[in-house]
Amino acid sequence: MPFSVSCGVKNYTDWLETPWFNHSGKYKVPLSCCNKNFHSCNGTLNSPQLLYNEGCQIKLEENLLLAVHFIIIISLVVLFLLVMSWIIVAQLVKHQPPQEYRILDQE
Repeated sequence: MPFSVSCGVKNYTDWLETPWFNHSGKYKVPLSCCNKNFHSCNGTLNSPQLLYNEGCQIKLEENLLLAVHFIIIISLVVLFLLVMSWIIVAQLVKHQPPQEYRILDQE
């Protein structure tokens, strides 16, 4: 999975309520919020188009949903294989002639 960048939980405005933002003078977000395609980005809020607009929550939800789908598909495949093996075993047992039991002679 390629490395993806994001800013905040939902978007860069999540930083507006943090002590870090208050300490920065209430006009900057972390430089990690800057879109790497724009080298002129310095994290100021006067150019929000230079910042990443997507937070990590959306990406985390997408990755978790992908993992759940993967687990469901694998579970269905395993269930199918189990049912097929039960059917094969039932067919093998069905066509076996019954064995007669006898007491072994002691020598």
